Amino acid sequence: MGNILITGASGFIGSHIAERCVVEGHNVYAVLRESSSKEYLNIPGINFIYIKLNNRAEIVNKLRVIKSNIGKFDYVIHNAGITQAKNASDFDNVNFLYTRNIVEALYESGNIPDKFIFMSSLAACGPGDELSMKPITDNSEQCPITNYGASKLKAEKYLREQNKLDYVIIRPTGVYGPRDKDYFQYIKTILKNIEVYIGGKNQLLSFIHVYDLANIVTRIFNSNVVNTTLFATDGGTYTSKEFAGIVKSVTNKRTIKVVIPKWLFRAITYMAETISGLFGKTALLNSDKYKDLTSKNWSCNADTTFRLLEYKPEYTLHKGIQNTYEWYKTHRWIN
Repeated sequence: MGNILITGASGFIGSHIAERCVVEGHNVYAVLRESSSKEYLNIPGINFIYIKLNNRAEIVNKLRVIKSNIGKFDYVIHNAGITQAKNASDFDNVNFLYTRNIVEALYESGNIPDKFIFMSSLAACGPGDELSMKPITDNSEQCPITNYGASKLKAEKYLREQNKLDYVIIRPTGVYGPRDKDYFQYIKTILKNIEVYIGGKNQLLSFIHVYDLANIVTRIFNSNVVNTTLFATDGGTYTSKEFAGIVKSVTNKRTIKVVIPKWLFRAITYMAETISGLFGKTALLNSDKYKDLTSKNWSCNADTTFRLLEYKPEYTLHKGIQNTYEWYKTHRWIN
């Protein structure tokens, strides 16, 4: 049992990690903003800490107080970040600077954890080669194609270059499961009997159920894994057509297939960004999303993760989608 600090704990992934840590008997301290929802953190055993991660001095002061009360944190899971932003600079401000702030604050406050676990993304690598269609591996050159991916890569480089604490970087692929809102939108489209493709049906995809991702995080605690980077995936590679087929099988739906040409989708994202910008809002369809959805190869090889953590995913994509769909129904996200 240890003291665990989790940033971004109120979100989809963070709340599942927090819940898993509590179940395993750890003392969990969730870093929140004053405006953060506690909807999925209403669990005995979770303590709340309100810290502004853009203020390093504030982080240092609060960590010192906490250390005087409970001792140091055994593990810190830095999950806070943004996937969408109105301005490109916002990605760096949150995904990179927050990472640097908390690492520096842990060091300055003398609260050095056994391991600092950073939740990065496959986006920090960029897509795999579209000629060979070989999966992304540990040795692949990192060439992110989005502002989000570039900011995650910048945070990764910072961690690899600093010498203040030991770290493990996790790069999840497409994360889905109960409480997820992104793939939920796709499932709702299938439920309306529409099967949408951007440019074609042969995009290669990889996924991980959020329960398996939380399992990876906690397995790192007592492992010998340190100062390294791990991909998080269920081990499978799927075409976009296969993914649609699994969702249709689980939901028992027939669909009409709609293929949107890349040029048309690019125009749609441009219009969405322009209109949202006029109202000071973030567009759900944007240039980053265009690059993600039109890149053909998002497959990756996680053999190193499975070997080092002696880990085998519990959820195949079919089992995971079934679990997720049942949760949506039980919680009335769908009828």
